[in-house]
Amino acid sequence: MKWILACAGGIALVSFVPALPPPLLGLPLILFFLSSLKYQRLKYLGALVIGLLWGFSYGWLGLQAILPDHLEGQELRVVGQVAGLPVQTERYQHFTMDVSEARLDGDGAIFENFNRIRINWYSLAQPVKPGEVWQFKVKLKRPHGLANPGTFSYETWLFRHGINATGYVRKDPENRRLATPLFGRWIDRFRFNAFRELDSVLHETRYGALLSTLMLGQGSQLGAGQWALFTRTGTNHLFVISGLHVGFVALCAYLLAWHVSRLLLLGPPRFAAQRVATVAALIGAGGYCAMAGFSLPTQRAFIMLLVMLGGKLLQRRMNIWQGYSVALLIVLLLDPLAPQSGGFWLSFVAVGGLLLAFQGHTRQTGFWWQWVRPQWVVFLVLMPILVVYFQQVSLVGPLANLLAIPVVGFVVVPLSLLGGLLTLVHVAAAQFVFQCADQILGVVMAYLEFLDQWAWISQAVQLDGPTAVFALCGALLLMLPAGLPARSLGIVCLLGLFVKHPEPLAPQSYRVLVFDVGQGFAALVQAPGHNLLYDTGPKFSDRFNAAEAVILPYLRQQGISRVDRLVVSHGDQDHAGAIEPLLQGMMIDAVISDAELHLEHAARSCSSAQHWQWGGVEFTLMSAVADARTNANNSSCVLRISNGQHAVLLAGDIESRAEFDLVRQFGERLKVDILMAPHHGSLTSSSEWFLNRVRPKHVVVSSGYRNRFGHPHPKIVQRYNERDIVQHRTARDGAILFEFDATSELPKISAYRRQARRYWLE
Repeated sequence: MKWILACAGGIALVSFVPALPPPLLGLPLILFFLSSLKYQRLKYLGALVIGLLWGFSYGWLGLQAILPDHLEGQELRVVGQVAGLPVQTERYQHFTMDVSEARLDGDGAIFENFNRIRINWYSLAQPVKPGEVWQFKVKLKRPHGLANPGTFSYETWLFRHGINATGYVRKDPENRRLATPLFGRWIDRFRFNAFRELDSVLHETRYGALLSTLMLGQGSQLGAGQWALFTRTGTNHLFVISGLHVGFVALCAYLLAWHVSRLLLLGPPRFAAQRVATVAALIGAGGYCAMAGFSLPTQRAFIMLLVMLGGKLLQRRMNIWQGYSVALLIVLLLDPLAPQSGGFWLSFVAVGGLLLAFQGHTRQTGFWWQWVRPQWVVFLVLMPILVVYFQQVSLVGPLANLLAIPVVGFVVVPLSLLGGLLTLVHVAAAQFVFQCADQILGVVMAYLEFLDQWAWISQAVQLDGPTAVFALCGALLLMLPAGLPARSLGIVCLLGLFVKHPEPLAPQSYRVLVFDVGQGFAALVQAPGHNLLYDTGPKFSDRFNAAEAVILPYLRQQGISRVDRLVVSHGDQDHAGAIEPLLQGMMIDAVISDAELHLEHAARSCSSAQHWQWGGVEFTLMSAVADARTNANNSSCVLRISNGQHAVLLAGDIESRAEFDLVRQFGERLKVDILMAPHHGSLTSSSEWFLNRVRPKHVVVSSGYRNRFGHPHPKIVQRYNERDIVQHRTARDGAILFEFDATSELPKISAYRRQARRYWLE
């Protein structure tokens, strides 16, 4: 078992390295491993080395397959097969494609180093289906995502799924379907057809989207409000197909096969029944994983079941911890970047905690041992991980899961699967079964909504790695048998989850964090005892916006539950698009803007007379007069922040006429150290007279990666260079943090992409 854990540890370590060594390092690693086979003392170190080599090889091959730089933005003609389930919105189709051939348009050169792309097609005339072979003219770019602390890394997700480029389909008469599948991608085709059939059957049920998600793992129809409810009550793991559901299906299949085989008296009753039930459990779990598209969480669960039950089926005596270690190693061999996902830690830590807590108590019965204690164990061991990955832990979670887990797992999921099977043979019977599942799910939802009244006690704290590890060790100590002296230390270790908070800012100190929100702008200003948000970033779609994807997760990570003021510079979508979800997800005392935001309560007007001070930090709102009524950009609220030593200017989307008006009104008061580039570095802004008056040492350009507007414009970049202004770009650097101290001559500047560097991130 130690050899297995050493190898698994080597693979896991590679997922945290900032850069890969050269491939030539593989040769000495192989030689060392071969030497370790001869010398017994080196066997564990050799296992670690072979794990490192596996992780490095995965990285080397993955990086080699990414779209080359020189092909970004080029028109390519690709031929490939549609993989997975295409997603169709009101405007476009979104799907993954396994490329078999790629040519530069108008050129005969074939490119073979990238093989999987993810693209949008802004046409609904010809819906694509799984397994179909298509030819498209596309424009692609290298995998890239928003980079902010405390948020989901889309770039990591793309690399883990082997997606080498993203882009969109260009209009072209040669875009056409080349072949319809006969045998390939049958699982994807089955899921696609099942999704469409279920959509027609479930349309009369109240929770049809939830039932569909529990069967097929497609959560795209669930609303943000439902996910927020599940998060606050600690039950979001129940409404995605995870290892818990796979385990429930396996258990149901095992019990059903056990009783049926006992009734039929197959061979020696006990032995035959166990074997039949074990096979049925594996088949049931495998079928359910196939329905979910063998997503990574279901793969982990199925591997763990296969190892545990496979040993039992083959009559191989395996210590339960050996089975656990083997499953861990297999998961890492198949997915070396699994440690980058919260699901990996949630799965293995939860199972490990349960094994530790119930070791020696497997024969215990009763309500406490079967239902209450498992909830308590899982709640304790997962608290540190939930805080690290999701910035909060629901203290009502154990109470919510006490009812929700057995009802959803043993009643709703089996009924949903039965209804799905009946859809193929008898629609009316399927509708009746789904109605039953819907009614039962309604009871669960009412229970969760009742508990949600106390969800305000959910804990949100800022937690670093060492504190999380310390807290996890404390939780595991509490799982040890009663009477051990070290057990009580676990409570002390867990206290770090609740007492660790960010240190307050000293007087005249402040921070400005410019979020990476793509083509848009959003920034958080923290002064002593106060928080201000400037702009909200864009709303990309009905299900994706900068507030829920970027701003709110960061605020929760920092333990910020209230914002004093929100300044919305103007009404453009890229600056104000996410205001609605932001107001729903965060308590904001006052909104300041001159834009028509259609809020429940009117916003306070942004005028140059507004001036206030927080902890020795001065805030001044400025607005231009010229051209403001006819040009929305020039109506932007401009905010100047200063502690007497360092100043920052947030300029919205003002253009040259408004810049001239501000220079005329405020003169030398415009001088700052840091300038947020007006209008994302557009050619219409950052005029010479404005820069000559502001005289910034640093400028921040908030814009999207390879955005269609060409921001920042090359002439503006040259203008900054001529004045020796240090340039920062969110598309290149990710979120950028400026920390100002009245006693320091220079601000502290940190870019998130450099801080959180991983070898696959740009």
